[in-house]
Amino acid sequence: MKIAVMQPYLFPYIGYFQLIMSSDVFVTYDDVNFIKQGYINRNNILMNGVNQRFTVPVQNGSSNNLIKNITFQKNAWIQLSSATH
Repeated sequence: MKIAVMQPYLFPYIGYFQLIMSSDVFVTYDDVNFIKQGYINRNNILMNGVNQRFTVPVQNGSSNNLIKNITFQKNAWIQLSSATH
């Protein structure tokens, strides 16, 4: 039996879905601390040939809070910024 464990991401990358498909049991590990600069509430998108990072604002977005206790802010606008890699 193959078991896979990953933290949740906002719009996960294709490898995340490949991992799900290749495992018999998939566990979303949200009982750990929120990663403030991670991809739980942000991601990148290509807009007009430019890589843009977008972030969905969260309430209680502190590294001292568990992922499962983080909520998206109601009526919040998505914030865009140029992603640098």
